[in-house]
Amino acid sequence: MTTGSIERTSPLRTTLNAIVLPAADDLLGHPYYRGLLDGTVAPAALSALCRQDAHHLLPAYARALSRCAGMAPRHDHALLLTRMALVSFESAAASAAGFAGLAARFGLPDATAGVPEIAPPTLHYTGFLMASSVSSPAAGLGAVLPSAWLYQLVTDELMARRDPAGRYGELLELMYPGAEFAVLIEEFLQLTDEFGARAWADDRDTLLVHVERGVAYERAFVDAAWEAGQV
Repeated sequence: MTTGSIERTSPLRTTLNAIVLPAADDLLGHPYYRGLLDGTVAPAALSALCRQDAHHLLPAYARALSRCAGMAPRHDHALLLTRMALVSFESAAASAAGFAGLAARFGLPDATAGVPEIAPPTLHYTGFLMASSVSSPAAGLGAVLPSAWLYQLVTDELMARRDPAGRYGELLELMYPGAEFAVLIEEFLQLTDEFGARAWADDRDTLLVHVERGVAYERAFVDAAWEAGQV
């Protein structure tokens, strides 16, 4: 990727910021994330999100990234998307393998329940990722961008606000992907800027439509986990 070839204040980045930054604020105000901070989120909700993510959503996300890499018009873009896919595959495997220990530490249910049935919102989200990633480079990039970017924004803020002595203070630290992940997300955004600078207007519109849909699927995924804890 050509460092500095696209300004961070590109028109596309400005539009993406206008979509994704408010969505991050919206998620931080969600009772699920507020509950992680103040310790009130139900263990069943936390278990539901972790298991749906590790066994279904994150592996599908990694596959979508791999497909986006295969369609990328530039080799350096393909390389970055492949790196992100590998990180996602490894994270999914580690999360699935480590859930029993996590459940024991934080009193979560379903510690040894195995692979959960895919929940309808997860199924809809994974279907969107799969379809978008084979539709076009613009649709694929738009579909996969929100998840990683929102995760970085939300976990950064959760770490800033967390009480280390709180019920889930240690868990929030475990969730935090660190400064290296923020660098990776900036590289991903730079890739998106570079793609947008050379794309037709219709492709930029397609990318933005899929970013908006991805944001909506992210919210629905968290909603479903929260609702699982209210049963």
